[in-house]
Amino acid sequence: MIIVIIRHGETPQNLRGVFQGQSDPDLDDVGKERFKEIGRLLKDEQWDAIYSSNYKRSVASADFLTADVQVPRFISTEFTERHLGVLDGGVKASLLAADPDLSEKLMTLDYAPFKGELGSLALARFVRGIRTVATEHFGRVVIVSHGGIVALFAHFVLGLPRTSCFLEHGHALVLSISGSEMSLVGMNLPPDALVFNLPDYGS
Repeated sequence: MIIVIIRHGETPQNLRGVFQGQSDPDLDDVGKERFKEIGRLLKDEQWDAIYSSNYKRSVASADFLTADVQVPRFISTEFTERHLGVLDGGVKASLLAADPDLSEKLMTLDYAPFKGELGSLALARFVRGIRTVATEHFGRVVIVSHGGIVALFAHFVLGLPRTSCFLEHGHALVLSISGSEMSLVGMNLPPDALVFNLPDYGS
C-alpha cells in the first residue's frame, strides 16, 4: 500500500519562528489556501482514507482535503507532534543561541526536553500509528501530521540524513509498505510533484 504523509499548513506561530509542539494554534490564511489547493489536486486520484492528528492545525488541514477527497476521515493521537515541554512556544533563534546543540539533540532518541517527550517514545507511537493504518487499509491513505515527528521517522526508520528529514508545509513524504517492509518513494514533494509521482493504486 501507499501512505502519503503531508505536513500541516502554516500557522501564525510558524511565521514567528517559535517551537510548536503541544500548543494548538489554528491555520493562518496561507495554510488554509494551501490545503484547499492540495484537495483540488488530489480529488481525481483514488484514496481509501484521510487521517490527521488531533491538533487543530492538522485537523483543519485534513478537513480541507476531505472537502474534495470524499473518503472516510480519521483522527489519531499517534500522529501528534512530539511534546516539546518547556521548549513549546519558545523563539527558536533565542533557544538555539542559548544551546547551539539543541537542534541536534531533538534529532536523537535519548533526549527529552524538560517536561517533554523522549524521542524514542515519540517515534514509537508514530510508527505504531503507521502500522495500524497499514493493517486497516489496502490502497492509498493520506496522513496529515507534523514536521518534528515526521523528521524522526524519516531519519531513524527510513535512514535519511538529518539535513534532509524535514517537510515543508503542505509537502509530502510518500511511503510504500509491503508486509513489515517500509520503503521511501518520495520526500518533501510539493503537491503537483506528488500527484505526478504517485504510485498506482494498490501498488
